[in-house]
Amino acid sequence: MKKIISTISMCLFALAMISCGGSTKQATPSGVTKGTNPTPEGMELATNECIELAEASPVVRAWGNAKHYDLSEAIAYAEADARAKMSRAIAAKVTSAQKRSGFDISKYAGTSTEGGLVTDGGEQRNSLVTSIAQNMIENTVVIKSKRYMLPNRTYNVYVTVEFQGGVSAMSKAVMDNVKSKISDEDKLKIQYELKKFEDEVNAELNKK
Repeated sequence: MKKIISTISMCLFALAMISCGGSTKQATPSGVTKGTNPTPEGMELATNECIELAEASPVVRAWGNAKHYDLSEAIAYAEADARAKMSRAIAAKVTSAQKRSGFDISKYAGTSTEGGLVTDGGEQRNSLVTSIAQNMIENTVVIKSKRYMLPNRTYNVYVTVEFQGGVSAMSKAVMDNVKSKISDEDKLKIQYELKKFEDEVNAELNKK
């Protein structure tokens, strides 16, 4: 009888702890955990570790996810997804820096050996910015991966990639890529414009 009473007491204590704000987490097939403690905004969901790691340094990190029946394919697609996200983020910041500084890369690109493969106008600007961003993601490495097996035997993979060297290295890489598309003669003529653009690139990359 004492054993039954003791068991009932322990159960009541556990229920009291939960009702007073205790919370638990439950793994789901995707690897994301769910908090079971409701809030006024709704049920809070805890994100995957790879997502949290990327969001801690969003300028130099990105996360990707992919599902596939072959593990190596799932890993490759997840890495490609992460790098594509970083490429788009870099392109957006370079475009913003162009607008804020008034510097138009397309006015000078095409006069150097590396810059002669784009067309005119807005298409040229977009092509150049995309090219710069794609060149830069070559300097990324995977710093975290999480792999799960779904009930249907599909692999579910999350990864976090990071640009090596931090924000300062990323800023330098942007400028190196831009300058590589401009002739030495033009670089001498537009030093002020380049410096203004560089300042805006730094400002964009250092935004919180």
